[in-house]
Amino acid sequence: WTTHVSGTSTTLDGIRDPHNFARYSPQHHLVWFGGGNGSRKTWRISQSGVITPAADAPAALGTLGPGGLGSSLIFTNPVDGTFIIIRNTTTWYTYDPIANTWTQRTGVPHIAAANVFDSTEPIWGTVAAPLPAYGVVAFVKGISRTAGAEMWLFKP
Repeated sequence: WTTHVSGTSTTLDGIRDPHNFARYSPQHHLVWFGGGNGSRKTWRISQSGVITPAADAPAALGTLGPGGLGSSLIFTNPVDGTFIIIRNTTTWYTYDPIANTWTQRTGVPHIAAANVFDSTEPIWGTVAAPLPAYGVVAFVKGISRTAGAEMWLFKP
């Protein structure tokens, strides 16, 4: 184990709650992490263990569960190593950890379309699994009030 930050450091202010996230980019050899409880703060940790602040997210991240501020589905784009964040049926973003920039995506992410999720639990119970060998992301939803488990493939 390696300790990168300890004590009462404010370096990672806001990351101490249990609703944060961490995603790895194999193309860029870094972990992007942060969010939680309505926070827009994120950081990157390099392969050598250096932690740097990332650009604030345009919307709160983390809190992966039903309702509430910050519900998001966050996953690594298996094609280019950027990160895709789905907030709801009309709001989704790409975060480029190298350029440290956010881009709002257009269109409706099918995985969050109204015919897929019931309105009370849009992201809850969904797992995103990037499949780099195929350049797609598999989504599996196992909890819904109106439907059984389902699976979709998404090509970024």
